[in-house]
Amino acid sequence: MANPAKGVTMMTLNRNYTHASVYGHAVRFVKNVPTVVPNVIVRECVALGAERSDGKDAIVEARPAADKAPQNVDDRMDAVLDAIESMLERNDREDFTGTGLPKVVSLTSEAGFKVDKTELNKAWQERANRAALEERDGSS
Repeated sequence: MANPAKGVTMMTLNRNYTHASVYGHAVRFVKNVPTVVPNVIVRECVALGAERSDGKDAIVEARPAADKAPQNVDDRMDAVLDAIESMLERNDREDFTGTGLPKVVSLTSEAGFKVDKTELNKAWQERANRAALEERDGSS
């Protein structure tokens, strides 16, 4: 059989069986015959005993990503501030709220680790404090 379409997996089952999925799909398995299975119901079919026709694992568990978040509080603040500056340089309006603050989701993506609203607010204030110090030092 030709390569199946994207979004489906070829699976076989060791018995004749028709599976009606909770997602609205119905798949009719004929004993040991490769059958097209929509990816959304692969887990259900594995629970029935179905296996991928090519012998690979039907369900590939993603490895947990290494935590890129700095452990030191100061390093973490610097990383968040660097992410904010990067976002400001790029200046994509989708990354900011109507009030000009970075969106938490965009900042988390830019920083590479989870940033919450409280941390964003502290970093934004720290950025303002540093800018005020630079301005004061520059005008003296």
